[in-house]
Amino acid sequence: MSSNLPGNVANIVMVMSTLLYLLTAITPLSSQIFKDRKYLREGFCVYDDPALWFLNSHLLCVFVDTLGALLLYCMAVRWEEFDKGAMGKVKENTIGILGHGFGHFFLYLNYPPPESSTYVEDFAPHQLFLIVASSCVFFYMFFLSISLIPPLHRSALSILHGLALVMLVPISLGFTYVQSVLLLTVAFYEMKAPSKEPHYNDFSCLVHLPVSLVGWVEGMGCEGFVRGIGGHVIYDAAIPLGIMIFAVKRRMIASKSNAKIKVP
Repeated sequence: MSSNLPGNVANIVMVMSTLLYLLTAITPLSSQIFKDRKYLREGFCVYDDPALWFLNSHLLCVFVDTLGALLLYCMAVRWEEFDKGAMGKVKENTIGILGHGFGHFFLYLNYPPPESSTYVEDFAPHQLFLIVASSCVFFYMFFLSISLIPPLHRSALSILHGLALVMLVPISLGFTYVQSVLLLTVAFYEMKAPSKEPHYNDFSCLVHLPVSLVGWVEGMGCEGFVRGIGGHVIYDAAIPLGIMIFAVKRRMIASKSNAKIKVP
């Protein structure tokens, strides 16, 4: 049990951070801590230049997610011989990152969001059906990156959260809801696994925990500096960046282990 302590601590802190963020976002505290009015209305820190269509945070996220997924996949294929389990984890997460990009592309196509509080108030039934279907696919791609989730659970969770995000969750809380669902689901299935993978500690400390903290940076710093450096794109960039650092570390550990084995 002690060998899994760093990963368990990182996941517990991540859960506490996520729940606190969720609690803050749904109470009057949000306007005091997340002071940017545009952020509070849209749920994202968005930089948008009407004169240059490509300078929109959601579209930048699509580029970052796609490029990040491609780079990670190439790294995983090239280094698979050194640590098959860790690089398999990297490959799995490329699916979730692409799903993340898919979600931001939808948001870009519908930017700015409707003034109403939920999609139900603003779209016709046939449009809502397409939005719900897209939302379910979005969650399913994310859950594919968590190999510990049984297939039946994955399908059920995707439908449940896909419906809730569109039909029940206010547009301004979309990011908060998605972040909370994904991070809490990851923590639940990883911490309840009876036997942890050798790279459990590294992934929890280098990916899960930092990503949950970047959400705070985006929300609290949007008014000050985050919008000026691309807005929400810093959150999306943190995910593949953290996984790259994880892959490099596992590659280095594997190289040292192989070197010791070869020494007579």
